[in-house]
Formats: sequence, structure tokens, C-alpha cells
Amino acid sequence: FNITTPAKDYYHLTIGGSGSYTATVPGLITVLGNLTINDPVNFAHNTLLLGGNWIYNGGTLSNMGTVNFNGAATQNVEGTASTTFNSITISGSGSLDLQTNTAFTGTLTLASGAVSLNGPAKMTLISNSGGTGMIAPITGTGGITATFVIQCYDGRTAPSWQTLSTPVQSDLLNDWNASNQPSPATPSGYFYMSGVGGVNGNAENFISVDKFVEKTNAYDPITNFASPGISYHLKQGEGLYIWMANSMISMSPFTYITNGVPNTGSGITIGVTDQNSGWNMIGNPYPCPISWSTFQSHNTSLASTFYIYEDDQTWHPFGAGSNIAMEQGFMVTSFSNTTLSFFETDKILLSTNLLSPGDPTKALNSVTFTLADDSNSRFACPTTITFGNGYSPSYDPNEDALYIPGKEKKVPVLVTYSSDNRNLILNKLPDGATQIDVPMSAICNVPADYTLSCFNTANLSSYQCVCLIDKKTGNILNNFENNSVYTFSASQAGQEFDYLVRFTQLEPGQSCTGANLLTSNGTAANSVEGLNQTDPASGNYTIIPTQAGADIVFSFPQAEDVIISAYNMLGQKVIDDLHTNVSSNQINIALPQTTGVYAIRVETPTGVTVKKLYR
Repeated sequence: FNITTPAKDYYHLTIGGSGSYTATVPGLITVLGNLTINDPVNFAHNTLLLGGNWIYNGGTLSNMGTVNFNGAATQNVEGTASTTFNSITISGSGSLDLQTNTAFTGTLTLASGAVSLNGPAKMTLISNSGGTGMIAPITGTGGITATFVIQCYDGRTAPSWQTLSTPVQSDLLNDWNASNQPSPATPSGYFYMSGVGGVNGNAENFISVDKFVEKTNAYDPITNFASPGISYHLKQGEGLYIWMANSMISMSPFTYITNGVPNTGSGITIGVTDQNSGWNMIGNPYPCPISWSTFQSHNTSLASTFYIYEDDQTWHPFGAGSNIAMEQGFMVTSFSNTTLSFFETDKILLSTNLLSPGDPTKALNSVTFTLADDSNSRFACPTTITFGNGYSPSYDPNEDALYIPGKEKKVPVLVTYSSDNRNLILNKLPDGATQIDVPMSAICNVPADYTLSCFNTANLSSYQCVCLIDKKTGNILNNFENNSVYTFSASQAGQEFDYLVRFTQLEPGQSCTGANLLTSNGTAANSVEGLNQTDPASGNYTIIPTQAGADIVFSFPQAEDVIISAYNMLGQKVIDDLHTNVSSNQINIALPQTTGVYAIRVETPTGVTVKKLYR
């Protein structure tokens, strides 16, 4: 099968008879009539224009490009073997009639014509760890009446809740479940349908399918709705919670399938409400990713942020520039009771896997904190702070993202607060302040050890220092520039820890350590609002300026451990930390002879005092 020029027309072309064949010159191959393949063929990624029937009788097909069916009449896919195409285009005035099972791994494009079928033949959209097929935007007169087997790869390795939507018409929950069960059906399918009437029975009264109700902000079992349980009618554009597992305690990567005529065409609708929070769980109805920005532009009642329920069992916020995978359920915020519409123009031909619409944690001038339960590190909650010109310190639904409680009650909660006290997991703040304190709360829903991690401080263009401060005492707990994690323990369920995250700009030559011990005007760094606060024990000691530096006179009723240090106004430490045990003592501190302003810092078990001295 040697092509000597980039384009060559054939009428009927038969390949095969005595070995394997290769299209050796890349280009456009045109076959005006039927193409019959009997032996292995290496297509060398050529584009094939086919005016007649595709007849495939066996042999490995490698490096396939696009097969463009451009005939004026009905064209068949037939033969004694099933064909797996790369990409398919239908641009003729007829239809593509599947007379044998057919599949594709790339893109199906319908410029005109249709995909129909003959008898039990089906078209399979292939999805695996290497990528997912998709149906391109239909902008012409094309349509689909054939039954598809639509695959969707899920790479997770632990059982968890996931939000999904159906990509086909008129599907029951039972059909969705049965498609993914072994044959004969046993309680080991990857959709662990428990308590809804499926083959898995009722494991410990566990109901494995839920629906989120905006009016009550509740995750309700599917058994509470019309056509309950396994008979529930899946709606185009609706998102549901599914327990993804092959048992109650295990999960392996797999490809689940959906059978039916694919959802196509513009005007697919789903109703949403604004009777409580405005949060509504919907889903991508198309066998193709969609662009959030395009979808939102068609539905102006929505806030600028949408949410994906990630594997850590927390809702993660995403916005402009993000794409939503096929069959992905997602949460939106609506400002009114309305109907949302999906359009073919919302589709985008970019490979997007489930749970991976983008990563806002890596945005410029942003930093992300994550709170994780050390006893179950999968249970975690991230919160992101972004700085930029024009952002408001108060909650703005077109900038910020509110925290949405997840279904799993054991997951910790980590939020920051806007100036009007709204709890946020995406907090966009105005840029340019020399120093800013952002309130943060950590809620630990199980007694355990916890790790608070800070990521991507290098993305911050305005601030070089990020410190964690105990909001009640003003003590600096951690400098994230020196240590990216802070660990602590919760002794009871629901225990809450209140912090401030301090962001500081550095002057030339200033160090992060010193800058975070002092505010820009030299007052104590343990200030909640930049005001000077002192150690409650400071009544038991006095810092007295001397010609050489300072004398610190202690009068504790019992011996106490203290740490004494000193800094210049560039934040540079001018004496090493002095660790000592004192009761009624006097300690003399010698400062450098250079004229300037210095700060003496005294730390006791109850807090910190910082006093400015002039030389």
C-alpha cells in the first residue's frame, strides 16, 4: 500500500492478500468507492477521504489518522471484524450506518449526515488511562440515532463519593448500574448500588446514591425522590452523588460505561433554585468536555465560580479558563430560580479527565493552605488566597468562593474570612498593602493529629513572608517560609482553631524572620490588628534602656523559661537567641554601637513582648 504522491484518488481499493501494508507518504488518501481491508495496515497518520463503504475483515490497524466519510449516500461500516478508528468525520450528505460494532479513541465530528445503526451494532467511545474519545461540537445538520457505549475512565484507587452525570438520553439509574456489573450480575460492580434496589443489597443500611437539594442544603438519598431508588430517571444536565467502589472498602482504577443515544444538540436544560444558598448540583450532559466560561456566558444567573467534589471529599472552586470533563457533576451558585441551558458551542476539544478541570492553587499571586487529618490523609480541605488589583476585601460572588459543606462529615474544614465575615475557600483580596492579616479557622471533625500545609508561596509577587499567628494570644506559631507545614492536635470532635495568616512585604535587605516579628511601624508582631500587644506576664519583668542597650529585670514568683533576642529595623537579628531560666534576675543586653532603632523581644510561656529602643 505505497502512496507515491500526497494525494491520490482510487475508486474501489482493496488492501490485503499477502502480508502487511504501509501508507509510506503522509498526505490525503482519497477513495471514491469502497475500501476493503483484509490484512494489517499502517496508515502513517494519513487522512482518508472515503466515498463508499468501509469493509474491514481483520488485521491490525495502526497509526490511523482521520477517516472522513464524505459520500453522497448512506455509507456502511461493515465486515467480519470490528473496527476501532482514531477519529471519524462525517461530512457527506448521507449517513454512516453501523452494520458491525465500531469504536473510536479520538474525536467524532458530524459536519453533516448522521450516525445510524443496523440491528444490534453499537458505537463505542473509548476511554482509558491514555485519553478519552469525545463527540465534537455539532454545528451543522448532523445527528445521532445509534446506541453508543460511552466509556469514562476513573483512575482513583480508594472508594469515595463522586459527582457524575449521564451523557445519554432516557437512562435509568438501574441501566447505569447494570452496564457496569459483571455478567451475571454480582455484588462486585464498580457502582456499589446499596440500599437503592440494585444487586448490592443494603450494606449496613448504606444508601449509595444521593441528590443535593438546594432548598434544604441537604444530601438526600435517591430513595426519597419520585421514581425512587434504582428506578430513578436520570435527567440530562443533573448531577448525582455516586459511591464509587467495587466494595465498601476497596476501589481499583476502571472504566465505567453508559449505554444509550448520546446527548447532542443545543438547548438541553436543567432547573435551578435560589431558595436557600443558591447551590445547585448539575452535570455536563455531553460526551465531550465543556468550557466553563462559555457555559456561564449563556447562563448569567450563575456566579463566576463552580465547584468539583474532589477525591479528598471537599468541594474545590474553579473559574474562568477551566473546563469540565464529560460526565462530570459540578456545583454552581445561582442568584435566581431559573433554567440553565447547555449548547453545542459550550463544548471544547481539550482532553479533560474527571476531577481535573484546572488547578487554581497554582495561579499567580496566590497561595494555598491545606488542612489534612493525619489519621486519614485523604480527608483534607484546601483554601486559597489570591491578591490582585481591584479585588474587594468583602465577599464578592464574582470573585470569591464560599465554603460548601461536603457529604463526608469526618473531613476537616479550613476557611478564611472576608471583611463581612463570610467563610471562603477562595478569597481574593486587594493587593499593595505593606502587611495584611487574613483570619483563618480550622475545624477538626475528629480527634486526631492534623497538618496545615502551605503551598506555592513562590507564586506571591507582593509578599515574601507568610506567618501563622494564634488569633487569641498573638503568638507566632509558624513561619511558612522556613517550614511549609504546621502540625497540631485536636482532642475532641468539632474543635475549632482560630488563626491569622500574616502576609508581609520586605524592604531591601530585610529578612523574613525579623519582618514577621515586627509590623511595618515597629509595633509587636503578635498584634491582631497591627496594634501593640504585650505578654500577659510582662508585669513580671521590665525592659529598661541603658547606654549599652537594655537591662531586663525579672520578678517571677517561680522560675520561668524565657528567650531573649534583638533585631534592627531591617529585620536582621543582632544578637543570638538567649535561652535562660529566670525568677528574680537581671539580664544585661548589649546592642550594636550603630545609631538606630532596635527591638528587644522577650518570649515567655505565656506570650511575647517587643519593645523599641533608640540609640
